[in-house]
Amino acid sequence: MKYITLIFFCIFGIRAYAQHFENDIKATLKEKPILDLRSDSRHSFINQAGVSVFGLKGGIEFDRRLRFGLGFNILATKLSRTISFDYEGVITTTNDARLVFYHISPYVEYVFYKKERWELSIPVQFGIGNSFYTYKTVSGQRFNDSRKFILTYEPAITAQYKMFKYFGPGFGVGYRLMILDNNAIKESFNSPVYIFRFKVFFGEIYRDLNKQ
Repeated sequence: MKYITLIFFCIFGIRAYAQHFENDIKATLKEKPILDLRSDSRHSFINQAGVSVFGLKGGIEFDRRLRFGLGFNILATKLSRTISFDYEGVITTTNDARLVFYHISPYVEYVFYKKERWELSIPVQFGIGNSFYTYKTVSGQRFNDSRKFILTYEPAITAQYKMFKYFGPGFGVGYRLMILDNNAIKESFNSPVYIFRFKVFFGEIYRDLNKQ
């Protein structure tokens, strides 16, 4: 009987939390939205090599709790590979084929804890883009090789510190999962992700401007 009781409380406890979360989201969306703008650097690994992916994000924020928007992310670390390609009927090898990885990223972020200068949040972003090698031929022409569509999913947990009134740094950890990967290249992008970001608190700017 005690196991049945435990299961009962677990099930209805989860349902109660889900209902509370749904009500919280509905109440948050009734507030007036403000601008959400930030940059971030996501450090991860590609074939055991440390790399950085730089990103810019812009969207809207509701009640300092819920954020939606769109970002752009691109591989900032230069990774060169040796590949062979067909140039005018001749198989040619280059040691300077650079790996390119970029994507447009719709994102959503929910702040589940906020106190004084600190906030903890759960951001999730999807990446829609391409990966490929780019190189120059002996004649100096630029070519792209093995270019294919990719789709990524990156959940994370982050902490934001309001160092100054209008801006502050943040950090977090997450994981990059390739839903659709480019199997024409050697590199794997599935990896833990370490996030460092910089946020402008437009809510504070907006409130101070309205006081004037």
